[in-house]
Formats: sequence, C-alpha cells, structure tokens
Amino acid sequence: GAAILAAAALAQGVRLYPLAQAAASAAADAESRHLLFGYAGLETGEIAQAMARVHAACRQMQEASPGRAEVCLSREEASCGGV
Repeated sequence: GAAILAAAALAQGVRLYPLAQAAASAAADAESRHLLFGYAGLETGEIAQAMARVHAACRQMQEASPGRAEVCLSREEASCGGV
C-alpha cells in the first residue's frame, strides 16, 4: 500500500510519509494505505510539480504491476484540485 507508493514517489524525487511511520501516536492503528503529503514549505507550483511526479510514479507502478492500481492516484486526484 502506502509504503510501496512512497518508495515509487521517492524514486521520482518526492518524499511521502506512510502514516504508520509518521504518526506520533497510535501508529499501530494507522491504515497501511494512508500517506502524508508534507507541503507547508512549498510554493503552489512546486506542489503541482510534486503531484505530477507522484502521478508518474503511479503510472510506472501500474505498468509494472497492473494489480497494484488500487494504491495509485487518478490524474484528477494528482492535480491537487487544479493547482
């Protein structure tokens, strides 16, 4: 789930954080498919570029293993609501 997508995104130069690794408490209860996107220190254009890279990572994952499609973002989800 989240760890696989985080690794694929890192290969694209974007660091994502699986909630189970980033949670300060109750990490055992964290869903294995939840990710944290840290964007507080980024400009809007940088966020859009990062999301495009995450989308590219998802496409690569889908091409390599079609059964993993459920962990990927759609193009609309990766667009940050039009950012």
